[in-house]
Amino acid sequence: ASLGIDPALLPEVRASCAVGGRLRPVAARMVGLPPGIPVAVGAADTAAGALGTGLCRPGQTQLTVGTSAQLITMLSRPTPTAGVHCYRTATPVGDRGGGSAAGRPDVPSPWYAMGAVLNAGLALNWVRIVLNAGWQEVYAAAAEPPRPQDPLFLPHLSGERTPYVDPTLRAAWTGLSLGTDRTAMLRAALEGVAFAVRGALDCLPRVPGDPPASDETTPVGVVGGGTTDPGWRQMLADIVGRPLAAYDVPVASGRGAALLAGVAVGALSWEDVMDQAVRSAGETSLTTPRPQVAARYASRRERFDQHVRALRGT
Repeated sequence: ASLGIDPALLPEVRASCAVGGRLRPVAARMVGLPPGIPVAVGAADTAAGALGTGLCRPGQTQLTVGTSAQLITMLSRPTPTAGVHCYRTATPVGDRGGGSAAGRPDVPSPWYAMGAVLNAGLALNWVRIVLNAGWQEVYAAAAEPPRPQDPLFLPHLSGERTPYVDPTLRAAWTGLSLGTDRTAMLRAALEGVAFAVRGALDCLPRVPGDPPASDETTPVGVVGGGTTDPGWRQMLADIVGRPLAAYDVPVASGRGAALLAGVAVGALSWEDVMDQAVRSAGETSLTTPRPQVAARYASRRERFDQHVRALRGT
């Protein structure tokens, strides 16, 4: 109404697990399926991925690392926060809305907040190409302990969203010296991406009454191809300051979409999804921060933040 748009031009808002229509003959031929198959409304990739890994309770938090990195936490009600996106979840309670999930860990969250880091695998791949390194060599650098004289890498090659919302922000190596070697530069790249992830985590909001997303003892779930290397995952845990629980869900968004389709056609009830299907996204390993190493990273992160502020002129 504010924009003067005729509501008749807009589609009806339906639940993610509702049937939106049926596969028409032309589309059926394109995908090689019989016409008439029910098509669920579905959800965006992040919302479907959260469902696919069982992330649906208030306070639960998950990190996905690929080309970019996303940190999401589930909320019982929308909480606008600078530099952070807020969306509906794919759960049915999300379509009913309201604050009914507040303080209720047994009720699916109707909202989630997302901190978005543009330069994760994107930045690491750029460094890998520039230094002519293989991925094995890149990740092997994570096993080296941080040293005070090592350079810092600011990974903002294409601007950044959370927390800066600054498309003009750019990357840099700082502190290079004649003693800087190739491994130190690779390590700095991994470290810089991890610092960016930590900055996004610190921005995630909390709803009073919800379990805290920032509780240092509560694991953060990790998924995505960019979190499979054990040494890199240990560095992330040390810098993020939270245990990281890896889940065996190779295609989380596809799994979430399949669960929604199952509910849409009546093959699954929502209780099935909550009580059985979601639980099968099993935890495979837990990586905990090492206090002494984390303290050294904290000191380097202070310098990292100082360099970012200097580069932004703030």
